[in-house]
Amino acid sequence: MDLFHILVLVTAVIGGGYYDSITQKHELSGVESRLPLGIIIAYAMGPIQGFLASFAVLAISFLFFPYPLHYVGFTTISLALTFLLVFFFPANAANFGVTALMMAMAYGIISNTFLILFAGYAPFKAARFMVLLALISIFIFIKLNGWKLVLFFS
Repeated sequence: MDLFHILVLVTAVIGGGYYDSITQKHELSGVESRLPLGIIIAYAMGPIQGFLASFAVLAISFLFFPYPLHYVGFTTISLALTFLLVFFFPANAANFGVTALMMAMAYGIISNTFLILFAGYAPFKAARFMVLLALISIFIFIKLNGWKLVLFFS
C-alpha cells in the first residue's frame, strides 16, 4: 500500500467519523459509513483491518458527538462478530455485492438484537435501522460497485 492509498484511507476514516457523528446527531442510524467502509477494507486487507477501520470511524464519531457508552460497546461487539463472517463468506467480483449486503444485514441483526435485549432499544427504531442499512448497503455495494473499491485498497 503506497502513500496515496494510506492518505485516502485516513481521509475516509476521518470523514466517515464526522459523517457518522452527523447521522447520530440527527438520529439517522443505519446510514453510517463505518460498516460499508469496514466491509470493503475487510475484503481488501483482512477482517482485523476492517474492524480497526470501523472502530476508528466509531471512535472519531464519538469524539465529535458523544453518545452513550453502552451503544459504543454493543456496536464494537457487533462489528467484531460481523467481521468474523469474512472468514466464512469469501467474496469475488461476481458475488461481492450480495455477500457484502448479507454481511451488512447480519450486522444489523446482531447489533439490533443486543440493543433491543440489553438497552431497551425501540423495535420501530430497529426496523428503521435495518431499512436504512439495506438501502445504503445496496447503494454502496451494488450501485457503486463496491468490488472496485476493494481492488483499490488491495
